[in-house]
Amino acid sequence: MLSVRQPDENQNVSQAPTLGGFGGVVTGQTGGQRGRGAVSGRGSGFTNLQSYIKANESNPNAQLIQQRTGQAGARQTEALKGFESQAGQARGQLENIQSQAGIVSSALQDPTKFVATPQNVQRITALRTGQEAIANPTEIQQNVLQGAQGLQSQRGMIGQELQRDVTGAGLQEYLRSQRVNPALATAGENRLDRFLAEQTASGREAIGGAMTEAQRIAALNQPEQVGQIGELVSQVQANPLATREGILNAISAKQQEEEKGLLGLNKEFVQQKIGLSDLTGAQRLRTIVQNRQENINLIKDAINADQNEINKLNNAINYENSVIQNDSKTPIEKSQAQFNIDRYNNQKAQREQSLNKRSENLIQVQNEVNQFLQSAQPQIDLLNTYEAQIQRPREQILQTYDPTTLARLRALEQITGSSFQDLLGGRII
Repeated sequence: MLSVRQPDENQNVSQAPTLGGFGGVVTGQTGGQRGRGAVSGRGSGFTNLQSYIKANESNPNAQLIQQRTGQAGARQTEALKGFESQAGQARGQLENIQSQAGIVSSALQDPTKFVATPQNVQRITALRTGQEAIANPTEIQQNVLQGAQGLQSQRGMIGQELQRDVTGAGLQEYLRSQRVNPALATAGENRLDRFLAEQTASGREAIGGAMTEAQRIAALNQPEQVGQIGELVSQVQANPLATREGILNAISAKQQEEEKGLLGLNKEFVQQKIGLSDLTGAQRLRTIVQNRQENINLIKDAINADQNEINKLNNAINYENSVIQNDSKTPIEKSQAQFNIDRYNNQKAQREQSLNKRSENLIQVQNEVNQFLQSAQPQIDLLNTYEAQIQRPREQILQTYDPTTLARLRALEQITGSSFQDLLGGRII
């Protein structure tokens, strides 16, 4: 019959006592002892192993196996977090390449808006000159693949080590390592620990859970981040601005495009821009209109003089009205103000009469030439503009006629580090 002795007060509470040989007595005081708290059947004996196993069903060995299973899961989680951190860094690098390409694209699409922010100019200069490095997406992907392979290798190792520690001799060694002083545990004590773990229902359940977890960890698929990074790498590689060479090529192409546009700035360009279709006819119309316009301008000057004087009189009348409405003014002052108003009204009436006559005269003259001017003046305006523009350098033509293009060219000079001044300073042909 197996008998159990009450555990010693110095035993480790984390484990059951050990059995000193299956034909002997369960003792409680050896150097590698577990503590108090696990042995059942206090003060009584066991007629067979099954009764002993049943009495010690709740021994802590199952908890230690569950603890080992949890450690394996935690290691796998930590390994996955490490890879996810690496993948996150890789995503950040790839997104930065896209951001760099986006900066160049923005610079070339709308140079004027882009250079309005000084930091943008500094950034595009750094990218163009190589002061700001552009990462290699292929190397980034290779690092992620290596990290994924390392993770899978770690998972396999974690699963194998867990399986080792919950089966056979590995289980016995693991339980021994959990004692307060593993070196003092006897062979019999170690075998009993393994025996209780393998034979009790709680132990078998814990071992089964550990085996399932080991298999789950070892069978985990490659992280989804690998595919995501691969897709992002493909997107980056498809972007022609994702390399410094691509940036320089795009800048060069933009320069050539703008230079071609400047060379196309000739007399025909100006004439087309202003819509002047008949130079000779416009010159003839201008001579006729100039003579008639001189007379109209004289009448307008006289009308403007009358109107200015009327405005002055209105201001004076308003002032005198304010004097009359001011309660602090004396009757004499108000009487004088009314006198002034009457006088100003008389002068205003005379000016208005003069203005009306001149206006009628202007209408009469304009009616005579209006039909002619209606068709002639636009052509004359175009002619004057054309003659002035073709004598000026390209830069001044653009300033007058296409300031948006000139602003874009000046902005591109900051972006590309080159100058269009040779072409801008030349005259059209």
